[in-house]
Amino acid sequence: MISILNYTPENVAAFYTLGETSHTEFEMLVIPHVQKKVLNHNQLNYMLYFHDSCGNCNLELFLKDSLPALQNICNLNRFAIVSSYQDCDIYKDFFRTIPAFDLRMFKHDELYKALYWCHKGSNIAA
Repeated sequence: MISILNYTPENVAAFYTLGETSHTEFEMLVIPHVQKKVLNHNQLNYMLYFHDSCGNCNLELFLKDSLPALQNICNLNRFAIVSSYQDCDIYKDFFRTIPAFDLRMFKHDELYKALYWCHKGSNIAA
């Protein structure tokens, strides 16, 4: 399931995943939300909060499907992934091939730090 994280800065599209996610959910929820945000911002910052570990659902496949769609509708500036510590290597390997934006990894207890970084782009330690 994918949910929009409300009450985030205007220049950040933030989402929360729990359990299995589907391409249909992505198309019906994520894409329209990003398109709405892009109307007011030339570059968009993006945050995904993965509640479950990568082992619980096929997040790599989800990301492979979703990134091209996102890059077609907006310029991704900063991309934060909030996930369990053991998932960091999986995401770093996946994103190593996509150098178009600044990526930072954050642990679950660093959610607000991730939102702040997405919004301001400060040089906080990741």
